[in-house]
Amino acid sequence: EICACLVGSEMCIRDSYLFKRRLKKGGGKGVKIEGYIECRNPDGLKMGEYVYIGPDAKFWGTGNLIIGNNVIIGPCLTTITTNHNYQGEMLPYDKQAICKDIVIEDNVWIASHVCIIPGVRIGEGAIVGMGTVVTKDVPPLAIVGSNKLDIIGYRDETAYREMVERGDLYLEKKYKGLL
Repeated sequence: EICACLVGSEMCIRDSYLFKRRLKKGGGKGVKIEGYIECRNPDGLKMGEYVYIGPDAKFWGTGNLIIGNNVIIGPCLTTITTNHNYQGEMLPYDKQAICKDIVIEDNVWIASHVCIIPGVRIGEGAIVGMGTVVTKDVPPLAIVGSNKLDIIGYRDETAYREMVERGDLYLEKKYKGLL
């Protein structure tokens, strides 16, 4: 059952009370979801503090989606935490579902129209460019893009660590009115 919600405008197409209750249980302070989203497994959606999710996000599958603190996700993200078993006893696949969690660590920026497949971990401070299909783990601080998931650079690790230590976290400061 897909729970389709308009959380940002406090409206919901179906089952809003249940979804909001589950979201509050699984999300910290400063979580903002913009516009319409689809969520297949609200109990498996776990969010840290100061998370922004752009409109038209789709969280499909029955595995867990774990989002860290200070994460910005652009519009039209698609995550899939379940896959079909193509190595089973039927073709093209059998009825067994294979669930693998997706983990998005702290201080990650995911641009628009990104797809993330089951079992991927996006490391702390990473940036995922627009239209990227994330098929493997992304190292901390890496900047990745394209359908081949090329690492196109890294953040400056010293500057990154200094900003984390100082608490220079954009969403937290923005939501607290400090910007």
